[in-house]
Amino acid sequence: MNARAWTPVVVALAVVAVIALVAALAPQSAPAALAAPPAIPTPASVTRPASPGYITFNPFSASAIAADTTSSCFDVGRQSTIDVLYVIDQATTNTVTLTSQWSVNGTTLAGGVDLVANNTADATDIAQLQVFGRYFCLLANVTNANTITITAQAIAK
Repeated sequence: MNARAWTPVVVALAVVAVIALVAALAPQSAPAALAAPPAIPTPASVTRPASPGYITFNPFSASAIAADTTSSCFDVGRQSTIDVLYVIDQATTNTVTLTSQWSVNGTTLAGGVDLVANNTADATDIAQLQVFGRYFCLLANVTNANTITITAQAIAK
């Protein structure tokens, strides 16, 4: 074969090489975006069955409250969750908020979450809380001097 016969083959190979080079150096498009995983249902409950080491206590035992009151604090440092059952008896109307309180030393308290906020009617409910620090207590915050009765029972597990 003479040189003229190879010219179309060489040109074709050169064109293919240029196309391959351009394709290799061209910016690549980003892969298609993936959808986010489904969200966790709210509230995300931390359920742990009671083990032999659980403790029960009563922060308020049918306590008549007419002023802001913090319950006794209980050592829950070896547990991971607390279930708190509360009963509010509004014989006379007094707005009350029950707030979890946490402490490392049993003296200095830090506010936690509200179990119930701005309550003005009889109420019974249960809440599960994650343990923070070593000691747990409840703060009953009231807005006037009318007496209400609060019962709170808890199990730390």
